Amino acid sequence: MTASQSAGTPTRRVGLCLDIDGTVHRHGSIFVETLAVLPYASELPLSDADRAAIRNVLGAVADYAGGDRSRDRWLGALRGCDALAAMGLDAIVARVLAKAIRLRARGASRSGPTGDGADYRSMQTQVLDAYGQLLRDKRAEQIDDAVTAALGLAVRVDERLQETLRERGVDVVLVTDVPTHVATQYAQLIDDRVRVVGTDFETRDGRFTGEYSFVQKGPAVERLRNRRDWDYVIAAGDSASDLPMARAADLFLAVAGRGNVIEELPAESRTVSAEALGADQLDRSTDVVTVPREMALGTALERTMAACPFGSDDSEPGSANESGGKR
Repeated sequence: MTASQSAGTPTRRVGLCLDIDGTVHRHGSIFVETLAVLPYASELPLSDADRAAIRNVLGAVADYAGGDRSRDRWLGALRGCDALAAMGLDAIVARVLAKAIRLRARGASRSGPTGDGADYRSMQTQVLDAYGQLLRDKRAEQIDDAVTAALGLAVRVDERLQETLRERGVDVVLVTDVPTHVATQYAQLIDDRVRVVGTDFETRDGRFTGEYSFVQKGPAVERLRNRRDWDYVIAAGDSASDLPMARAADLFLAVAGRGNVIEELPAESRTVSAEALGADQLDRSTDVVTVPREMALGTALERTMAACPFGSDDSEPGSANESGGKR
């Protein structure tokens, strides 16, 4: 943790660095949900190889989350969707599939953690490699239009969280493994002042190359603090891949769910449950607030920020894409 916390001096310029999947989007993955409905909700032309790339992405995620049976069910459902779409029922397929995915994700979020950090990174690499194959040589504008159509249908934003972020007026950046061009569309659904640092897929002459660079969450938070002149940083995440943000922030919200962040917290962490927080009750030595599964992130943020020793930030927002990638 940083000197701004240990010095005990009230600060004013506050930054929120929030993971998306499993954290802001508490149940499921905006990337998976968007990609699943994209063939049926958008006008993006897809070759057989493109559809195979999408199946590879969704199959790898399903296998990681639930093993071979989960993968087989996913792929079987997609084959059925393709058959219905071939009959001209794309719009109906997209709506039904989006609803089914949301229900399944909400149910799955009550299951146990999905594996350790090494397993997650291996799955993530497999997924992003396959997604890069889908993007290769496609126009960025065309992909953005398709993502907008699919994400708007597939994903819902937590209205309580929206209200909390707007009322608090702090600087909010989504720091996420999700591809930047997908996460940026999601950020706009939350509030047009929310910015993004994500996994950047390279473009050249307006077309995707398929190459990408992983977001480095810890260094990203440090850069944001310096660039935006933040005095106090709160980060939030649900998995071990979010722990670098904890080391770079003053306070970290460890969000319980299918991620394994609470199990992976360092032994020396000084924690308190969000359930125990009240106004002015956060000890300055605390560096982690745990958020139980049954508590909404908006509620946890309200309690945490009410208990923290700082005021609100009314500074002007920065640029839409904070990651500095090629685009």
